[in-house]
Amino acid sequence: STSIQELKLASEAAGTRILLNNLPGSAVAIAAAITLSKGNYLFLLGDKEEAAYLYSDLANLLPETEVLFFPSSFKRSIQYGNADPSSIIQRTGVLSNLKLAQRAAGESQLLIVSYPEAIAEKIPAQEQMDKNTLVLSVGEKITITFIVEILQEHWFERVDFVFEPGQFSVRGGIVDGFSYSNSRPYRIDFFGDEVESIREFNIETQLSDSKVGKIAIVPHVSAGLEGERMVALMTYLDSNTHVWLKDGALFSEKIDSIFQLTEESREPSEESKGWKHKGGVLITEKEFRNTISSLSLVEFGQHPIDKG
Repeated sequence: STSIQELKLASEAAGTRILLNNLPGSAVAIAAAITLSKGNYLFLLGDKEEAAYLYSDLANLLPETEVLFFPSSFKRSIQYGNADPSSIIQRTGVLSNLKLAQRAAGESQLLIVSYPEAIAEKIPAQEQMDKNTLVLSVGEKITITFIVEILQEHWFERVDFVFEPGQFSVRGGIVDGFSYSNSRPYRIDFFGDEVESIREFNIETQLSDSKVGKIAIVPHVSAGLEGERMVALMTYLDSNTHVWLKDGALFSEKIDSIFQLTEESREPSEESKGWKHKGGVLITEKEFRNTISSLSLVEFGQHPIDKG
């Protein structure tokens, strides 16, 4: 067994590997909270329910630290392709926070909790994420026609009234858009070809309220992408990131199982908003192992990855 002090010292060194025994239930969250050091943390649990419990424990134990949940994009199994807009917002939020943390150069800290189905899905490379994001500011010169073209190119659906992420509408000199990076939609008011004002609005009443000076409209993070433009979540993490992994051998096997099952079903459903079941949108077991190999790794459970 490893003492708390030994764990804290070892976890501060990049590239270390530690195996913990006899950590039932909330003991994992307590050990992590006690030994928390510099850098971001990624906690990988065996399934969504376990991940949700750990997320809750960490959020309660560390109220001053930003704890994020990284879910799968889908309502059911990934192979059916039925996208869940609220989960996509959460995924996009994690990526946005990781980018902000990188720019802060270690001044902020993120704790991210996830599970195999979520980690199996690749995400856009950072440069692709930037390219697909539409950034608008009050006073900016831009045409409504150009905005419509960009939104349609990035898989946004044109509707009469916006009520969920991935939708937009145009009424005269007003464009409503619901970004996957925000929990409420934006109303962009134009005066000619100039952005006169930007406000958030209520989807139930359709009434606008709080003003915003600058926004980023982000599409479904995996819509229409495949192959070389897609990467594993772990590539967004810097070398100071600490990974806590439960039953690494079983986690790896689950990644492989998801890849094999989904390869059998490649046609996107009507609800998948452009997500395609093609080679290159899921990570393989080998990719998973390779991407965590350079990070500090704390394993717990009965099935370590090296003995899998």
